[in-house]
Amino acid sequence: MNWLIGLYDGFVRLFSGEALVLTLIFLLAAALWALIIERYWYFLFNHPDVLDNAAQIWNRRANGSVQMARRARRLILLDVDAQMSRYVTLIRSLVVVIFLLGLLGSIGGMIDVLDALTVSGDASTLALSRAIGTAAIPVVVALAVVITGIVFGQELKQRVDREARLLRDRLRRS
Repeated sequence: MNWLIGLYDGFVRLFSGEALVLTLIFLLAAALWALIIERYWYFLFNHPDVLDNAAQIWNRRANGSVQMARRARRLILLDVDAQMSRYVTLIRSLVVVIFLLGLLGSIGGMIDVLDALTVSGDASTLALSRAIGTAAIPVVVALAVVITGIVFGQELKQRVDREARLLRDRLRRS
């Protein structure tokens, strides 16, 4: 039963005003990684079927006018591109929001340091260094998430561009 009370106290501290920014960073990081994993799942398991379906639709088209073929090709490309690009912009936006939340938490911590300094008038270097270290935690956590988000977000963007180019070429040759 004591472990349950300890767990409850931990959650109360986690969602208190001081750690609210870290909690938001954690929740957004979880959402970011869920979206990244979903996109890789799509490219590994669903995208080959989407490409095969697009090629079948392209090959089944009636040999009509050139203008109709161009329209059909454009519609196929737009559909596949929309499926590939899904959530990529959101991933890149979450990276920016997480970084800004880290800066916000750090600025809030520094304001608390300066407020405590003016109230107490004590300029103890040890206390100041501890407080500044605590204030820097949100930005460090945010940077750890942001760096990985940038790497995977950029790789996903490049993959979407590469796959779209390959599909354009594939439909052009058929």
